[in-house]
Amino acid sequence: MELFDIAKEGDIITVRSSPDRIMLMMMTQKEAEEKLASLGIKHIRTGNEDDDAIIVTQEPESTVGILEAGEVSTVGLASNELLKVKLTDKAPRTRWYLEKITGLAEKPVGTLKVYFAVPDMNMFMFHGDNNESKGLIPENNPTDIMKAGQIGVTNMSRKNLGLVGIRTIDTTDFGPTGEPFSATNVVGEVVGNIEGLNKLKDGSTLYIYEVYEDDE
Repeated sequence: MELFDIAKEGDIITVRSSPDRIMLMMMTQKEAEEKLASLGIKHIRTGNEDDDAIIVTQEPESTVGILEAGEVSTVGLASNELLKVKLTDKAPRTRWYLEKITGLAEKPVGTLKVYFAVPDMNMFMFHGDNNESKGLIPENNPTDIMKAGQIGVTNMSRKNLGLVGIRTIDTTDFGPTGEPFSATNVVGEVVGNIEGLNKLKDGSTLYIYEVYEDDE
């Protein structure tokens, strides 16, 4: 606590948890098994159980829960089924909204629930959150074109506020949530495994992870 007494504006303080956080998401099933074995924790593989499958969820989710149970169950997914996205700083409110509703604000893997999937129209829409979407002012709107793979969110100028959409072809008429460009906030783009969208059905879950400049 003394660090906070002497800290000045601009200082950086390193914070470490004790015990260290047990976060297995984005590891392979094999990597997680090796880590858990070193901690004396039982590992239960579910979903895709292959060694190279990527972990998208873990149960218990909290470190304390895992330590108390002495075991953890992980759900694996083939790497080509995990959508890779890059978000933009040009739409800060919309970015925070998307990270919040998907869980990316707290975890390395987020989820979106499919609202409407029409591969023949190259259009995929996902549920938003009415409570979290209230402050979505128009920002970073497309002008002449919405490019394939760009992620759009309906802003507060339309009643479908907070709806998330992706199209897999370029379009010059409307955004991926079916709204005009003025009602569409571009929050980022898909940079990997976009073809996996074609497997989605209404009500299914899409798993996504975020990459940054340093990851490329």
